[in-house]
Amino acid sequence: MSWLEPPSQQWLPEEAEPPLLEELGVDTALIAHKALAVLHPGAGLAEAALTAELAGPLAFCLAMAGCVLLGGGGASARLDVMYGLVVAGCCGVYALLRLMGRAPPPVAAVVSALGYCLPPLVALCGLGTLVPLRGPVGVLLAPLAVAWSSWGAARQLATIAGEPAQTALFAYPCAILYAVLLLVAVF
Repeated sequence: MSWLEPPSQQWLPEEAEPPLLEELGVDTALIAHKALAVLHPGAGLAEAALTAELAGPLAFCLAMAGCVLLGGGGASARLDVMYGLVVAGCCGVYALLRLMGRAPPPVAAVVSALGYCLPPLVALCGLGTLVPLRGPVGVLLAPLAVAWSSWGAARQLATIAGEPAQTALFAYPCAILYAVLLLVAVF
């Protein structure tokens, strides 16, 4: 075989190829399960919380950035601040978990837990594209979204740390992280 001859490869017919998300290792069923576990406060999440999957949090972060950009108001200059807050918050919560837990948790599990609790904030930013949130609507809905997100994250982080009785202790730093993130994104 010379270098001029095309390589002999076995090409699969288009119908036999797996979908792109499956090729990339993205499990959409797991993403839906974890997102629904966060949105439903009474749902059990022992198995889902320990799964470190980052495609869902990335999708939620991109959705939030898109909603912030669609909301206007010069928000494009604040995306770098939001990114910095997310990174600093993930590092801070990881440090807290490492100090409190018996064994150091995986970094991806902490980032996944914090990222999967973004849908209430994403929904509020999406509402901000239609209704201005700097008035009474934002003042009423912002604390609810922050509380919902922080309680879901605290439940997941307490499960990861193996300390389910300490959920309220984890809720405080999560509430601060989500409140500051929402302040930068909306107001």
